[in-house]
Amino acid sequence: MKTLLFHILIFTFFITNLFAQAENEFVVIEEIEIVGNKKTKDRIILRELNISVGDTIKTQEAEEILLQNRNQVYNLGLFNTVEIETDKNPNGTVDVVVYVTERWYWLVFPIFELADRNFNVWWRDFDRDIRRTKYGFIATKNNVGGRNETFVLNFKWGYNRKFIFSYKFPFIDKRKIWGLNLETYYFADREIAYTSIDNEAIFYTHNSFANNRFGAGFQLNRRADIRNTHSIRTFYYRNTIVDTLAQLNPMYFNNGKTKQQFFQLRYQYEFDGRNIRAYPTEGWYFRARANKQGLGFFNDVNRFYVEANVSKYSKIGKSQFVGTNLKVHHSFGKVAPYNTSIRLGFLEHFARGYEYYVIDNQSYVLTRNFIKQRLLDVDFKGFSKVNEQFSSIPIQMYLKFYNELAFSSDRFFDDNNALNNQFLAGYGVGLDIVTFYDNIFSLEYSYNRLRESSFIVHINLTWDFN
Repeated sequence: MKTLLFHILIFTFFITNLFAQAENEFVVIEEIEIVGNKKTKDRIILRELNISVGDTIKTQEAEEILLQNRNQVYNLGLFNTVEIETDKNPNGTVDVVVYVTERWYWLVFPIFELADRNFNVWWRDFDRDIRRTKYGFIATKNNVGGRNETFVLNFKWGYNRKFIFSYKFPFIDKRKIWGLNLETYYFADREIAYTSIDNEAIFYTHNSFANNRFGAGFQLNRRADIRNTHSIRTFYYRNTIVDTLAQLNPMYFNNGKTKQQFFQLRYQYEFDGRNIRAYPTEGWYFRARANKQGLGFFNDVNRFYVEANVSKYSKIGKSQFVGTNLKVHHSFGKVAPYNTSIRLGFLEHFARGYEYYVIDNQSYVLTRNFIKQRLLDVDFKGFSKVNEQFSSIPIQMYLKFYNELAFSSDRFFDDNNALNNQFLAGYGVGLDIVTFYDNIFSLEYSYNRLRESSFIVHINLTWDFN
């Protein structure tokens, strides 16, 4: 009996020591090699890695670390594919090899888009009127000089006019911490929503253009590490409207004015722990902003607001995912000019099921939840044997179920809008299609608390949309 007990103790000690050794095994990175970057500078890719030559990592953690670094390089938006592998050296160290396939960085293509705030409004409320469209071209040069700089030139004519020029420098210092964005724009709109009745936008249409909008400014970014970014944005705005519009709504610029100009100063903090920025399935995202419109140089605008957005994405099975999002916004002070106010129903400010409505507010809380099942994840090869940038087309499909709740507070309550100061609830089922160059097409069938149902199409719109 004593002999048996002795052997059991020896065996237990051996197994425990073996597992302890396995848990404590380390590898040392001797070299990091980049393969496939014909245009992109090595330093741009290396900046996104949180490993470096000489680092010691646990063997058991190596796979997770390499996957995280793979996603960080992919999130640059410069590559169609990114893979990271290790090669073991005779001395026990490892070489890390990053394989990338670069995208096509020059994009010049014609534009044909809608003048309305979303596809669904144009399709239903304006009877798919082809005259309510904008056309022109956009020229984008990504990865200028292989330094991940971005140049954008955007011209649009037709129902409205738009000109945008922007240039983004991800790094302007040797330490690659500080970045700079420059932008200027000019807009002219033939039709303007100047108020809302029954929570639907009421428009004024001019025979030429009802307004002119000009803006110019810059944003300074500080990204000391991979996930945390601080930014300061300052912008100058100069807007004009026709007399009739100021008469229809004297609060459009406040006090019946037809001209408006002001400076804006905005601070933003962003934490990005998502696995894939374009369509995340795991990780955290947080963004907080403080925005002051009107800095004392002019008396046209004096508005201060804060907002925050937080999202959590989780994988709960091999191809099942859940997520939750909370977005809050609060404006301080007296009533702001109508053109600077935030209204639910525009851009990312909306609850599903209420895309057709406009809800005036000074504050709102919006929460969103989903569960998704990945139906398809394929990569079609052989589309182009000449350009590897177009050699394959990836397609992912996700079936999703979602629900959304919102409450907005309008301190200047208007009896003409029944949804103001009310809880909004919507839910539905949808299909997300994620494809070439991170484009996302969402087909959704939603139901709201008004017992209305709607089929909605969204393009490249996610919770963390800026």
